Amino acid sequence: MASKRRKKNWTRAERERLRELAQQKTNERRNKARARAQGSEGFAFTSRVYTLEYQLENWFFCRKKRAPELKGLRLLIPPVLKHRPDLLTSEHKDGLTHLARMHWLRAPESWHPRGRNPDQVFASLAQHLLASYPVCPHLWAILYEDPPTHKTGAAQMKAVLRTVAHGHSLRRLVGTEALPVPLTRKMVHDLLNPPRAMGFVAMIRRAQVLNGGGTEALAHLLKESDTLHRILPDEKFWSTVIQWLCRQQLPSHKPLQQILDYLEFRLEEKAPLIPGARSWRSLLEEARFWEKAREREWQKRPRRKRPAKPGATGQASTGMALAPHRQDDWTIKRINTVRKLLLEGTLQRHCVGSYGEELRSGERSYWSLSQAGKRLITIEVNHAKKEIQQASGRANRVLRHREWEHLNSWAQANGLSICGWIE
Repeated sequence: MASKRRKKNWTRAERERLRELAQQKTNERRNKARARAQGSEGFAFTSRVYTLEYQLENWFFCRKKRAPELKGLRLLIPPVLKHRPDLLTSEHKDGLTHLARMHWLRAPESWHPRGRNPDQVFASLAQHLLASYPVCPHLWAILYEDPPTHKTGAAQMKAVLRTVAHGHSLRRLVGTEALPVPLTRKMVHDLLNPPRAMGFVAMIRRAQVLNGGGTEALAHLLKESDTLHRILPDEKFWSTVIQWLCRQQLPSHKPLQQILDYLEFRLEEKAPLIPGARSWRSLLEEARFWEKAREREWQKRPRRKRPAKPGATGQASTGMALAPHRQDDWTIKRINTVRKLLLEGTLQRHCVGSYGEELRSGERSYWSLSQAGKRLITIEVNHAKKEIQQASGRANRVLRHREWEHLNSWAQANGLSICGWIE
């Protein structure tokens, strides 16, 4: 029979020694985290990296002198460098930029970090700067987990955080421009208490699906879809569609996207179709018939045969050839045909598909930056000026920090300059 462990009466010296050992382990853990973060980013672990001047010099969003967050970052970066510099070399860098643009209740100098992993530390920083009342730590993740890039979405996200952080009910925003999504009290409760870190729109879709009787898998499919990955103007209509989807059992992502594309087309044509009691199979058959008809119309469009022009092989008239980029799972590949350019514009939801004439002429070339096969950024290069004139992500969103680093290294390797208005 195991004997019971007796409680030891520690002396004062022994307690002080234990505190010293605990503090020593904490410092060792922080140093390992710093070295690991620096090694993953690919630059040396030097003292210059952890300086205010270096961070502001390499901070993507502050390359313009009129950047609104520059003043906030000058106050925010020093305490972060002092306590947890690994936040500056991770995905939380975008979240720090959003924090710099918001109104603070407390000074960053008085912040004492809590938690071990970067998510917990970032939540403690946001709680210190913005909140008057305790907020779910996972809710702060909307500042860096796929944050909205357009002004309307960013304003909606900040309005939600400001309302919750000041202790007000989120129901006061439902139905307004800040939160046009129809949400019940139960949906608001699920929205404010996510089980893990996720994006702003992903939390809204999850609350809608779970309260409609759906599953987590369906919420993930809606978040990854090309239609419901953002807040739409006709959210009342789409809420009825989500409730209908919760009653169905769709096998995979492909039929779901076909149905959503067809419903979006009907809505744009001022003839919205409410599924009601229809099954997903009948609606999918109608959506496929619509896709085939649209494809036939596209094939019947008049085409003009243009003579081949010099430089149509993807090289500029000066003979300059651009080399692709590959680093780990990041790649930059050339888009060499009009069909591929049209596909890029369709998947990325921007207007690059209409630049077929420029691609044929050879005056410009178009490239795609991807990570692990996922398209992220579309790039336009002017060969005559040896300049990157456009670079934008899905729905013309601005570049994130890691994307800017790979774009900059590729431009330097090929002797290209970057246009000043690229964000």
